[in-house]
Amino acid sequence: MAGAVAHAFTWRAAFIALGLPGLVIGVIVYLTVREPPRGRLDAIVDEIKPTLKESLRFLWEQKAAFHIVMGADCARCGAGA
Repeated sequence: MAGAVAHAFTWRAAFIALGLPGLVIGVIVYLTVREPPRGRLDAIVDEIKPTLKESLRFLWEQKAAFHIVMGADCARCGAGA
């Protein structure tokens, strides 16, 4: 649709043609969907704060986290940084 509008008019008209339906849907959602009451899920408070050593031990035991850190480091080194 955007290509046809851009071909018939300009690229700016294509952006407007694609943006207007989003604005209309946004207004409809704003007027019809009710926001839930705030604070409903805030009743649970976690007072236990792990130490840095405990956090690092937890991350070391998680294979996925270890691979993500190593992969990010390899990508950084491979990029010439």
